[in-house]
Amino acid sequence: MTDVQLEAYLSLKQQEQKIHTLEGPIQNIEQEIESYADNLERLTKLAIQETDESLHINKTLLKQQEAAAKEFAQFMQLHQHKFDALGDQGKAIGQQADIFETSIKANLGGIDYDQIQVLTPKSKQAQQHCDNNIRVMVI
Repeated sequence: MTDVQLEAYLSLKQQEQKIHTLEGPIQNIEQEIESYADNLERLTKLAIQETDESLHINKTLLKQQEAAAKEFAQFMQLHQHKFDALGDQGKAIGQQADIFETSIKANLGGIDYDQIQVLTPKSKQAQQHCDNNIRVMVI
């Protein structure tokens, strides 16, 4: 790879590391989000009972469901900055990926590809194979 391509590749790897760092706090709250969602679903099913002939709404349970929904909204608002940072980093990694792809295209000379794998001396040897028209290129 050229110096420009290598720089673009290393910048892409840095952006990937940043996104992995930002994913940690999100993964830490996933269980809580799931718990809120399960509770909301349970309360909704209990609060609203419907059959072919009737509709029964338990107002007490419906109020509990509304309170749980409000609590969940507050929880999400408290953590919204984490989701925003992850979204912003996703955009940054996409931009850096575009820069890397543009820098590497010059060397491909019109070769059609679906995927590029960059191997370094520290890379673990991945099994490489071709499937139908998919070409594997090692740069």
